[in-house]
This record gives sequence, C-alpha cells and structure tokens, in this order.
Amino acid sequence: MARRRAGGAVRGALDPSEASVFDDIEGEVGGLFSEEDPALIAEDLVPNSSAAMLVWEDTWAAGITGAVRRAGGELVAHERIPAAVVERAYEDAA
Repeated sequence: MARRRAGGAVRGALDPSEASVFDDIEGEVGGLFSEEDPALIAEDLVPNSSAAMLVWEDTWAAGITGAVRRAGGELVAHERIPAAVVERAYEDAA
C-alpha cells in the first residue's frame, strides 16, 4: 500500500495491523519488489490518495515458457487484454 496524506506526507508501507491480513499467504518475493517500492510509488500520488500494488506469478506459464525456450524461441511481447475488452467480446458473442 502506498499513501500520500492530505498534507503531502508519503507513507509507503502497511501498518503491522494492516499487513496481518497477508500472514497466511505463502511465498517469497525474491528481490523483485522491495520495501522501498511502495514509497517510490507514493511519491507520484496526489495528496489524500492511495494505491495498492498486487504482485503475482503465473506459475502455470512455467511449462509453456520452458518448452518455448527449449525449442529456441523467445518472448517478444507480453500483453494484457483489458477487462472491458473481454467483457465486450463476451457480450458481442452472446
């Protein structure tokens, strides 16, 4: 969680009471996301606003990635289709 208070003060971490909701999540960040990252993000926020960051790994893709690499391939683009586009496609198909 990254926050910028109404007075402009930046806070880039959760209070222990807020962070406790994540205690049961297993996994390790491994250096890709640091404790400084939320503070850096908070610097770009307008006063009296906040941002939540969600980081996950699509482990299901590991097999596909490995097969592509073993075949000499490489990833040249990674795109996410916006939810609104997917919803519209479903509506159009109905």
